[in-house]
Amino acid sequence: MVVTVIEVKQKPDDAAVVGTLIHELAHAILHQSALDEAERAKREVEAEGTAYIVGRHFGLDMSGSALYLTAWEGDDPEAVGDRLQRISNTAKELISRLKTATTE
Repeated sequence: MVVTVIEVKQKPDDAAVVGTLIHELAHAILHQSALDEAERAKREVEAEGTAYIVGRHFGLDMSGSALYLTAWEGDDPEAVGDRLQRISNTAKELISRLKTATTE
């Protein structure tokens, strides 16, 4: 079994901490193998897109995600579109896991 440790620096509010945790969990699920630096922007879009969906599902203010995603605007505009299925599947998986964890 592989154990992933995620540490998050202090944030101004709990929603920002949770959003960062979800972002990093998405990386752990989506990007288990190291990819070259050229893929970094694509990985960030996938992780933040997933964090946005999961956070909004649970009623968190994810307005910071929009700003974060615009930082990658220099990339191919279709980068997000090409990855929507991966983002959607990962968001569904995290939502399911979080709902299960909170009902146990």
